[in-house]
Amino acid sequence: MTLSPRIGGVFSFFSALVVLSACALGQNTTWNGSVSSAWGAGANWSAGVPNATLNAVVPTGTPNAPSTAGAAAACRSLTVNSGATLTLGAGGPLSVSENLTLNGTVGGAEALTLTGSLGMSMAGTGTANCALTVAKSAATVSFSATLTVNGTFTLQSGTFLLSVGAVRTLTVNGPAVLSGGELSYSSTGVLDVNGDVTCSGTVCTFGPTIRCSGNWIGHAAFAPTSGGVVLFDGAGAQSVSGPVAAFDLTVAAGSAVTATGAFDVNGVMTVNGSLDTSAATADIDGAATIATGGTWNLGTQQPTVGGTLLVNGPVTGSGAAAVVMDSAIGCSLSGTSTLPALTIDKSPGIGVSLTTNLTVNGAFTLDGGILLLS
Repeated sequence: MTLSPRIGGVFSFFSALVVLSACALGQNTTWNGSVSSAWGAGANWSAGVPNATLNAVVPTGTPNAPSTAGAAAACRSLTVNSGATLTLGAGGPLSVSENLTLNGTVGGAEALTLTGSLGMSMAGTGTANCALTVAKSAATVSFSATLTVNGTFTLQSGTFLLSVGAVRTLTVNGPAVLSGGELSYSSTGVLDVNGDVTCSGTVCTFGPTIRCSGNWIGHAAFAPTSGGVVLFDGAGAQSVSGPVAAFDLTVAAGSAVTATGAFDVNGVMTVNGSLDTSAATADIDGAATIATGGTWNLGTQQPTVGGTLLVNGPVTGSGAAAVVMDSAIGCSLSGTSTLPALTIDKSPGIGVSLTTNLTVNGAFTLDGGILLLS
């Protein structure tokens, strides 16, 4: 039986691999709620209280639903099954260091925070009735879920990748605070914020679509050069303070946006509602469309438009107000409404084609380029 030690050695080797794999992935402990609702009571769990190496699973159908009230809690990964509820009670915030699968509900007075240096996935179709904070250290949170946060969403550190594999939506029925880290996308996801958006340090070069129904405070680090649309879709007045930057930007019908400071659009601007840039320095690198029913008030400013200009809603202004068509891009000019004044200042040899009748109520100036009259 000289093979026995070798066979035993082989089995020992694979046993060691299994143990190491389990440690690397984290083992599960499943809530049973047999004693109470206390998260910190070991008897309420199948393999002890969750910690940095134990994944927490919260199923439905237990005698008591878990609550973290009274003490901070932590786990490696968190799974909340459909129909299950986890309460983050007073004094009991929860930190998750790896994956979050939320098909049920997490709620309460404290925050759910994604922490640590491990890469993380977010999945599920559940609801967080609490604050959700991303505070990873040099790690990426890959969002492939359709989740609702009925509280404050904060991106504090790490990379938040919205979304992965398909277009997904993170709905925030509260404010969004983009204070650090990086906001990016794989498939162009949607951050739908039914509250204010405050940018105060988050880097954004490749931006997802962001819907904002509240006010917007910009920051120089938030300057996407590709990606989705910043859509202002509030029911009424919205203030936008700069520096504001977007790849594409849309003002929805029924929204009234007043901008101050730098107002830069690297792609296309579409105004279906009301836009006031009388206290802003507006620079539109691509096309600008003022749709029927939309309005754009320049005050006395002279915003620049690099691409096609379509004016089917009135552009208003006073004094020196004018739209300046600049850049080295050939484009068209058309519409059924009016401009206060118009300056064409294209690079030499670059044409602007007038494709409809258009009324300019003030001065027309050709400083550069070619005006092509059809």
